[in-house]
Amino acid sequence: MLCTKQKVLRRFWYATMPVAKLDDGPKPFTLLGEKIVLFLDGEGKPAALADRCCHRTARLSKGWSQDGYITCGYHGWTYDRAGKLVRIPQFAPEQPLPDARVKAFDCDTRYGYVWVALEQPLLPIPDLPEDRDPAYRRIHQFDDRWNTAALRMMENSFDNAHFSFVHKSTFGQLSQPKPEKYELVETDYGFRAETIVADQQSAGCISRDRHDRADHQASYAQRVVHAVLPHPRHRISVRPAAHHFQFGDPDR
Repeated sequence: MLCTKQKVLRRFWYATMPVAKLDDGPKPFTLLGEKIVLFLDGEGKPAALADRCCHRTARLSKGWSQDGYITCGYHGWTYDRAGKLVRIPQFAPEQPLPDARVKAFDCDTRYGYVWVALEQPLLPIPDLPEDRDPAYRRIHQFDDRWNTAALRMMENSFDNAHFSFVHKSTFGQLSQPKPEKYELVETDYGFRAETIVADQQSAGCISRDRHDRADHQASYAQRVVHAVLPHPRHRISVRPAAHHFQFGDPDR
């Protein structure tokens, strides 16, 4: 069985896409094999429904959203964030609507992303203390589709042996291919792994960090929260300047 078919995984929160991507209309997303549609409700909050109109099964993501509702582009059936049918344009205003609805999913926003849980979540959306810490800044670097298994993606996140090669244009050093040792700490939500990586001087680092010294040292930390959600943290210290913090993988 594929790891993504484990039913318990449906009971965790997952970051899907930046909320800002919904400003121009509904967007499709596939989460653990489930086709969903994301859109903004009347309060500007994200909502998630099954991407399938209950009338003729057209994809709701091919339609549009207006006044906080999502309308199917096939016959115009319209739904609210709970998936309840609120309008059939072919009906007269006084004609009662059938009790029809589209499956809705738990949906919220945090850290600039739309979070979705396909079933009753076991835990709240993970708390990332760095997001409240003024010493850190949150950087959205990319969101795209990786045609790989979730565990293979996690393997890449924790594999510091590839730094010297994949990231040789920024912080990797071909002359130091041997990876540094990770410190693993078990937590109540998963585990934390942290390592210190020597950082070469490069044009990319200078441009990004606005420093001109060569004695970089990067603290690279990963945390697994919930099921398969890695949370990366980079701290690049350039002596004697103050620490510079950033989230994510600078070469992805």
